[in-house]
Amino acid sequence: MSQNYQEKLKHIKRQNESLINTLITVSENSVKKATRPVSNSKRETVNEILYRVLKEYPYKFRQHELFYEVHVNQRKMDPSELRIERYLLQRSDLCKKYGWGFHGNELGKIALIEVDSDKYKELLNDQDINKKKAFNVK
Repeated sequence: MSQNYQEKLKHIKRQNESLINTLITVSENSVKKATRPVSNSKRETVNEILYRVLKEYPYKFRQHELFYEVHVNQRKMDPSELRIERYLLQRSDLCKKYGWGFHGNELGKIALIEVDSDKYKELLNDQDINKKKAFNVK
């Protein structure tokens, strides 16, 4: 196994562990009501796929597994062209523009949480849940 590959695996493992019992909060300048991403594109966008997969399969995927599902299995991209270890949910438009937070459970598996829901407020106020801010919209 190459050293570069081993470094990627370590990075992915750290990313997955960083989402255990964690809420990625919506951006400060995001909308205050969660909305479904919709585009005019003929091909389903990454945001639309990410939304659909997480709504259909809450708490099924860890972060890197989710990005693999979205880009390789759903969009049919070549895995060798991707740098999944660099992808972060904090950069997602779902939390920057559409009002969705991401909750990682005790295994680091992810679900979408609406910013205007009781569950989001509960997680936000739970002292045992780590909070990470999504990146702001520029």
